[in-house]
Amino acid sequence: MHDEKLHNEFVNAVVAIEKCVNEVKPDIIYTHHKGDSNQDHSAAFNATIVAARTTNKHKVGKILCYEVPSSTEQGAPFVGNIFIPNVFIDITKTLDKKIAALKEYKSEIRPFPHPRSIKAIVNLAENRGVSAGLKAAESFSLVREIDS
Repeated sequence: MHDEKLHNEFVNAVVAIEKCVNEVKPDIIYTHHKGDSNQDHSAAFNATIVAARTTNKHKVGKILCYEVPSSTEQGAPFVGNIFIPNVFIDITKTLDKKIAALKEYKSEIRPFPHPRSIKAIVNLAENRGVSAGLKAAESFSLVREIDS
């Protein structure tokens, strides 16, 4: 019975996301990384991938996964679970705004060395930037890109 309930919840999530995709018709979908240690994030990824399959009424051109500090890097270190960024967006000019916004999310910010500390988030942005020859970057893992 428990498995059936989980399956029904998954199907309901897929249907809701698919409906949204067909109504909004996004060019890009951003979703959690499948290897996140947070089971809700992993389930959201799986439902999103099913809902955005290429046989859907609206074909999404690009799907990108993002990392969530204290969740993505905590995933099991097995092939397929590791976040490997290959798309980088320069946030050098907006990093201060990102930090100001995160400071408003008081219930989620923790003291350093927690991954959701302000210092760790700045360090991650700078580290991702270095990977792309930038001062600071937001990074993503490309799932699919259709160039039409």
